[in-house]
Amino acid sequence: MAGKFGNLGKIDSIIRVIIGVAGLYLGFMDNPILSPSLSKNIIGVVGIILGVTGILRFCPIYLLAGIHTDKNEAA
Repeated sequence: MAGKFGNLGKIDSIIRVIIGVAGLYLGFMDNPILSPSLSKNIIGVVGIILGVTGILRFCPIYLLAGIHTDKNEAA
């Protein structure tokens, strides 16, 4: 999906994966940073979404907004 249908650039994808992994850790791992709550689960779900969109290099919100951070698609 990264080739023809991707709308995320390399840097954008890397940042999303890093933030996604951090969100997964904060949201679903047993850690002392966040106490168990709804916000912890929301952070975990957002981490999953960011990680998946970063790996696939495709963001549906960017598609709706007409944003392309991939230099090959923007040209």
